[in-house]
Amino acid sequence: YYIRLPKGLVAGEGPLPSKRAINISFRTYGPLRVILLKCDYGRRPCRPHSTKRIQFTNSLKPTDIDQYIRVQPKVEGGYLRCSHSSCYLYGKYKPQTRYTVTVSAALQDVFDQKLGQTWTGSFWVGDARPQLKMPIAHREAVTEWRGNRQLAVRSVNVMGVTASLVRIKPEHMP
Repeated sequence: YYIRLPKGLVAGEGPLPSKRAINISFRTYGPLRVILLKCDYGRRPCRPHSTKRIQFTNSLKPTDIDQYIRVQPKVEGGYLRCSHSSCYLYGKYKPQTRYTVTVSAALQDVFDQKLGQTWTGSFWVGDARPQLKMPIAHREAVTEWRGNRQLAVRSVNVMGVTASLVRIKPEHMP
């Protein structure tokens, strides 16, 4: 908002007019509300390891916010981290599960306003992206011929892996 008081304005406290115009700007804050509940910055589908965020109209009072925000079903290792007007919901989310977030009416912002009524929202967590990981830095790996000749591979939502084996002579090793 912006207020402009003209030059020559006379106040109720005395007869002298103002010598110059006075310009004042200010802003107000609105009521505390939930703006959105988002997963992975709006990308779909929401994945188990995606960022889950709930955003409010105003910055929240830095208190024990865990008592005001609940996620159901319970998330393994679940916890909140809030900064200004956003709270991030961390933990091990299960795929193919709908989660419901409930915010208590008693939650307060930095202006001591309460949310006023309980808010409920939900999001669906789909499957994890297919991943294939090997405990090596590059695409190639070496196993010792005298060893167990096994190569550890970690996969998520990958139905099969094709591997090529090549015998390497000692003179080809660095």
